[in-house]
Amino acid sequence: MEVHEDGIAAALDKIGEPLPWQDICFFATYKGPPTPFAIGTNKYARYYELASHQRIIRWRHHPRLSPWMATRPVLDQAAYNRWQQQLLGYIKERTSLPLVDLDSVPMPSEEK
Repeated sequence: MEVHEDGIAAALDKIGEPLPWQDICFFATYKGPPTPFAIGTNKYARYYELASHQRIIRWRHHPRLSPWMATRPVLDQAAYNRWQQQLLGYIKERTSLPLVDLDSVPMPSEEK
């Protein structure tokens, strides 16, 4: 993740330029499948998404840092977890959006 005063970008985002804070209209989290790099960790990984009308930025919280993951500055696990929580609060502040937990949203019932 790269957090800037004018927006936010993810390393895997092919566009590369920050998504402007004012363009973000949805902030969500959900449990998804683990990545191949997370073998041996929780069955499900916690994902976060920010969406505008044209783009989605997605990232995964790493409950255990691995040697292939680099942070700048270098963070230990406790500092990384604090940074993740601060990031979520900063996003809420910059966008004025709540973090929607999609795992707790009731599914619509089928009409019979």
